[in-house]
Amino acid sequence: MFRRFLSPLLATALVATATSAPAATLTAGVVFGANDQGNTWPGWTWNTLGQQDAPPVAASSPYDTRNVWNLYWSTTVAPIAPAFVNGFNDSRTNISLDLTPGTRTYGLYGESTGGAIHPAQHFALSLYFNGETSAPGISALAGPTCTLCAAGHPNSTDLFGDTGSQAANSLTWTDGSLRVTLTQFVWALSQEDLVWALYHNTLQYPNGSGRADFLGAVTLTVEQVPEPAVLSLLAFAAVPFMRRRARR
Repeated sequence: MFRRFLSPLLATALVATATSAPAATLTAGVVFGANDQGNTWPGWTWNTLGQQDAPPVAASSPYDTRNVWNLYWSTTVAPIAPAFVNGFNDSRTNISLDLTPGTRTYGLYGESTGGAIHPAQHFALSLYFNGETSAPGISALAGPTCTLCAAGHPNSTDLFGDTGSQAANSLTWTDGSLRVTLTQFVWALSQEDLVWALYHNTLQYPNGSGRADFLGAVTLTVEQVPEPAVLSLLAFAAVPFMRRRARR
């Protein structure tokens, strides 16, 4: 009797697990200078928003005022030549990266600040998903004292370059049946001048800006996990087995 009752339940649970199409999109990111606690310092920011300033700087320039530069993403990682997925200094600087189960690594590029890097300098990363712009889903810190740590400081820098923002304090973000985990974040000053020379290549700077770029990488592991409703259904389906075993 219970087998006839149980089979449809198990079938429903399995179908629900198989047909729940995991869908999530990485829609924004920001890298900012920080100390070893994740507190904003000294005020450098790279984001994926494009032009924000009024009056605007030249549209060909990959930075804004207020020490805010553009953060460019590539499907390849240095030293392989960049294959940018965003660019310019407008709405084309935005990103929309579909995330499906698996592991993927993206290269990061940003124009240099032009200043010296303090030996104690750390950098933080916040990632935003599914169109969210106020609360990051993942926040990480990397630097001399921390290879990869969850960042949770209340004075982090938000997507718009403003301080006083609460970081996510997590390297994992979950949405329904999809779990995204940040497993690598690197951001360091390089010896390359690629942002202008290979991507912006404007008349003003045909050979680059003359300043070395920041280069980095992000690795995301995406896993499909059972949704709570499916887990509850499977647990309910297992009750007859447990009762029958208890009677023996």
